[in-house]
Amino acid sequence: MKLRSPVMFGMLLLLLAGTLRAEVTERLSKEFIPPANEDKIEVIEVFGYWCIHCATLRQPLEDWGKAQSTDVHLRYLPAVFSGGMEDELARAFFAAEAMGVLSTLHEPLFNAVAVTRRVRDRAGILATVEQAGIDSALFASTMDSFSVRAKANQSKSLMPRYGIGVTPTLIIQGRTLLEPSTGGLDAMLKRADELVAEARARRASP
Repeated sequence: MKLRSPVMFGMLLLLLAGTLRAEVTERLSKEFIPPANEDKIEVIEVFGYWCIHCATLRQPLEDWGKAQSTDVHLRYLPAVFSGGMEDELARAFFAAEAMGVLSTLHEPLFNAVAVTRRVRDRAGILATVEQAGIDSALFASTMDSFSVRAKANQSKSLMPRYGIGVTPTLIIQGRTLLEPSTGGLDAMLKRADELVAEARARRASP
């Protein structure tokens, strides 16, 4: 189809944008929480190791993050809605982060909890840690440390403040929440691209 006028082209762009937004649930966070680093455009993934959609999104999101400009900061926030295993898995994430082994353990935890569903308790988490070649005794101690417990508690407190109800959710600049809908995970990342571009344009404007 050949577009014969700028008006027609503009209308097509609006139609495509509207279609993309219909494929993604997009809303404002309940409370605006300023990004930790004001010099960066912050994108947070709220995820759960038990969530199969989060497991599916893991590699595409990692690739997406690597493709971004240096002004974009992608970080991860484990969801804690209640306690129990959610809290254990959040502490496993923060322990891995503190020990510098998150890149080694992130995928194995997804596989063990969400994909194969063979891990259902703390012992299973530590067995997965051991299988990944990490000292499970040191890992358990780190999970129980004050700093890691504090981070897990903070994560739990952030869920109602943002208004998080599902995983995965992407949070753009502490304000806009993206959740998968009919368009699936690809549409989430495409919309995230648009929101990052909009945030960049706002930062560049006088």
